[in-house]
Amino acid sequence: MKGISPKVSIIVPVYNVEEYVEQSVSSIISQTYENIEVILVNNASTDKSIDICSRLTADDSRVKVVEIENNNGVSHARNYGLRFTTGEYIMYMDSDDYWINENVVSKLMEIFSSNCKVDFITFNYTKYFQKDHIFKNELLFNQQALAGRTKYEKIEGLITSGTFPMSCWSKIIKKDFIVNHNISFILGTAGEDMAWFIELIDKCDDFLAVNEFFYCYRRQNGKSLSSGFNESRFNSLFNITQVIIEQFKTQETPLQKYVLAYMAYEYSILLGISHNFTGKKRIEILKELNNYRWILKYDLNPKVKKVNKLISLAGFNLSVILLNYHIKRLN
Repeated sequence: MKGISPKVSIIVPVYNVEEYVEQSVSSIISQTYENIEVILVNNASTDKSIDICSRLTADDSRVKVVEIENNNGVSHARNYGLRFTTGEYIMYMDSDDYWINENVVSKLMEIFSSNCKVDFITFNYTKYFQKDHIFKNELLFNQQALAGRTKYEKIEGLITSGTFPMSCWSKIIKKDFIVNHNISFILGTAGEDMAWFIELIDKCDDFLAVNEFFYCYRRQNGKSLSSGFNESRFNSLFNITQVIIEQFKTQETPLQKYVLAYMAYEYSILLGISHNFTGKKRIEILKELNNYRWILKYDLNPKVKKVNKLISLAGFNLSVILLNYHIKRLN
């Protein structure tokens, strides 16, 4: 007799996404793998999102809505949603994104069945620039650097190929692993995926990175957390970057050089974004950033190598301007 397939729980924080949430949830409930549940965490939406979510629950019993009275951010919503999951595996989705095809969960569970010792699987994603209607695949994982390797060799392979997969929505994870290690998202900060993923790779015995473009990451929608930038968000990102750097700079563990190498990449982004500020504020920020310039010596990431070369040729201040231009062009 054929056994029952393990249940997969998908947590979706929802906040004022009436234009997108139905497409997001539809891409989940249309999966060929049927033993799933969708936990929609309504984060005090003020638009029609909750009405849409309520209709979706009426149409499919696998969809559940849980309410948060006050919007305390996406990290709180993800942590809160985990409490209501009953599946053996956990996935996350942002409510303005969607899965690209109907076989996402079935393929991932098939991979898990052949690799039962890994704690999580990470996969690729496609960026959808909505305003320009352009789809752009992220870089492929370097399978030659990953196949048959140890955990730390895999981490180095991801860093050196510039494909370190931070985002929680590009993962499927064993729930027992999350619960047993008490892995959660830090509240009240942007870049919450960074600390979360570092803890994930630190605590796991092993993981897989598979070249499957399952996830569509929507940009240019005006509501996405990544669609804009302001001083508060910059300060939050700089703060979490500082916290992680300070945590690992004296922590002599096998993970140290890899975490600092990734933070060198994040630091490079902060350098470019800092040019959005003007006058005394820009001077203050650049002075603070300059205190962490030493992080660029951890240049396993090829993009960090380019930033080092740029600074050596153009100098620090001009490099900040050029990095800012590059980031704006990409986004």
